[in-house]
Amino acid sequence: YGFNSNTEREVMSLTSARDKPVFCVWDDGGVDTLDFSGFSQDQKVDLNAESFSDVGGLKGNVSIA
Repeated sequence: YGFNSNTEREVMSLTSARDKPVFCVWDDGGVDTLDFSGFSQDQKVDLNAESFSDVGGLKGNVSIA
């Protein structure tokens, strides 16, 4: 999810620091990676279920199901 994504879902893929991510991550098995390396801002990422994270300068815009 994020930069360098292989989800094949445009809404969960980031290509530029100008992108505004708003999505929910859910685990359906396998290995999941969150890549927010294209942003210069500090990120607050909470990996707990039913949580919200602050990504790309936004607040509560990425959630974990």
